[in-house]
Amino acid sequence: MDSNTFTPKQCPPKSQAILETLQGDLTTQVAKHALTLIPPVSSESIVHDNACGAGPITTLIAESFTPAKLHATDIHEAVVLTVAEKAKQHGWNFVETAVMDATELDFSDNTFTHSITNFGVQGVLQPQKAVAEIFRTLQPGKTAVLTAWASTPYSLAMEDASRATRNGEGTAHSVKFALHIYTALWIETLLKDSGFGSVHVEQFPAYSLTANVKSWGEHLWGLIGAPMGGWTQIDEENWDQAIAEVIRSLENNPDVEIKPDGGGVLKFVANVAVASK
Repeated sequence: MDSNTFTPKQCPPKSQAILETLQGDLTTQVAKHALTLIPPVSSESIVHDNACGAGPITTLIAESFTPAKLHATDIHEAVVLTVAEKAKQHGWNFVETAVMDATELDFSDNTFTHSITNFGVQGVLQPQKAVAEIFRTLQPGKTAVLTAWASTPYSLAMEDASRATRNGEGTAHSVKFALHIYTALWIETLLKDSGFGSVHVEQFPAYSLTANVKSWGEHLWGLIGAPMGGWTQIDEENWDQAIAEVIRSLENNPDVEIKPDGGGVLKFVANVAVASK
């Protein structure tokens, strides 16, 4: 773990609220589409919301269906507690939550009728191991869903700003979430190599609205713009230049529509894979 604790004075404070504001309902938009591609959930279904995050999959299913059981798991305790509290508030007694590593699921073989991993594959170090666990825990003949971002409107902006202010160095985020890796072919191959027979991958656009593109870009730079090793004094000195570069890149991105009042619409594209065991 990096010991660098320096933060530029201009950097907005990080919080779950800021993250939710930046991403809006993007993952929910993709989740809604993904659920239309699979067999419907019934009263006999046993569903896994794998790497559940804040629980868009759990929420969408619980609001429309009553499965026999829905297991929502994530490696991060905070989001698991959030989902558990929401389930309690709404009386979703069929929802069970647990802190769990997607690469080491604590479930028996052939447990689930539906296994849904909404963007979780981009958050694990060993995606092959995570998909192997999805295959292992899914019942024969049943369905898994895997989603991953194919393109995001901010990726190029973050790297343009980083290279312009750091002698060509990229961000740590680009190393952890290299979008060029997560192609439709990569996802299809990953699923088939893990044992899945039938695999269908399609792309789906999702849109984020912001009232202020400049503020959106600055908050995002503060959230994911740090280089490998963490922020430095140079980043503080070059903060304004970096933000200007972020905005310039966003303005030139065909997937970003900036309105006269400074607000905007940003287009994201997801790869959505449906696989049968």
